[in-house]
Amino acid sequence: MEKEQIEQLKAAFEAIVKEPPFNGTVTHRTRPLFLARWKEYVKKEGIKGYAYIDDLLKALKPK
Repeated sequence: MEKEQIEQLKAAFEAIVKEPPFNGTVTHRTRPLFLARWKEYVKKEGIKGYAYIDDLLKALKPK
């Protein structure tokens, strides 16, 4: 994954988390809504392979 794409995904993640109703924190109650918004963002941007946040976290994890 390119460094530029990683930065774009991190920025998107942070932007979504700052939106209401999350206001900086995703809880067990808001997680499904967060995942829906994340999938919508990924689809809109045409980013393949990172529709699931777990896939993104695995890709960002240092090896």
